[in-house]
Amino acid sequence: MTDSVAETERAFSRTLGTLLRAVRVKRGWTREEFLARSGLDISTQTMATYELGTRRMTVYRLVQLCDSLSLDPSTVLTDALNDVDGSRRDDGFAVHLPAIAKMDLPELRPLQIWADTKRYQSQASDVAWFSITALENAAELCSLDPAEVYQHLRQADCIIDHRSTRGAGDDTPVQRER
Repeated sequence: MTDSVAETERAFSRTLGTLLRAVRVKRGWTREEFLARSGLDISTQTMATYELGTRRMTVYRLVQLCDSLSLDPSTVLTDALNDVDGSRRDDGFAVHLPAIAKMDLPELRPLQIWADTKRYQSQASDVAWFSITALENAAELCSLDPAEVYQHLRQADCIIDHRSTRGAGDDTPVQRER
């Protein structure tokens, strides 16, 4: 195995761990609490090494962890791969669908309907990728500026993982040039 392949595999393991940790932390669970809730026979130390990417996990273990976090394993794998190889489908961010559905802002009702529908379609996943294109479309449906929708999502603590290009001096994703 070449050094570049080995480094890519290490980066992939780190990214998978980061994604899993982000969801666990978003739910307010310590590793111990998560493992107790999940019923998985994993030590806290092993979970820490998965999250840090210093220990590789089997596909079976990844599916178990994703299931325990109500995540779609294929989405987690795709997001990790896109993050590592730079072929991301779109700049964007991961959102917590139940948090969007609970937002109490009438102007964001179309976004709430989208979140409920997305949750129903993915059946078990509470997390979805929100591309810049989706942000722009949601803003249009809500008759708001994309930056306003983003700020509402951020203030309502709906954003889990933000890996997009950021605007100068702020935290708002930059719109792609058309």
